[in-house]
Amino acid sequence: MDRIDDNDDLILDLLAKDDTLASTLLYVRYHRVVFNYVNSIVANRESSKDIVQDLFIAIWEKRHSLNFTKPLGRYLFAAAHNKALNHLRDIECSNALLGEIMNWSGHLSNVSAADADLEMTELMVILQNSVIQGRGRDFNGENSTEFQDSKIWKSRKIR
Repeated sequence: MDRIDDNDDLILDLLAKDDTLASTLLYVRYHRVVFNYVNSIVANRESSKDIVQDLFIAIWEKRHSLNFTKPLGRYLFAAAHNKALNHLRDIECSNALLGEIMNWSGHLSNVSAADADLEMTELMVILQNSVIQGRGRDFNGENSTEFQDSKIWKSRKIR
């Protein structure tokens, strides 16, 4: 156990000194077990790779503001767990929106082709803002009321 603490101490010390070797050591030491853990939750290798990569990048970028606890593995697993659950939530939200698109597509048969194209374009922008930026924020990170103000929202009474 002392060896783990020594390695974690070294990584933490290097992180504090902005030494990129810290990022390398952290990745080499933990990426495989963190990936396996995330993949056990997400059940998609490509998504798991992306989540783990994002996690290690975020750790490096936020190294000065994070309060790491030892052992580092515990911190990484908690952060990975949260990122995996956020990913699943985003997929669920995306699927719900796509389901709504499918339900709403019957509405398009009652409107002109130009109106249908306009409404589909509007819906795709809303979907991109909701899924890509997530959690009710637009591309600029501002709280989005775009969906609530849209013709789709008002016509379908989605609440």
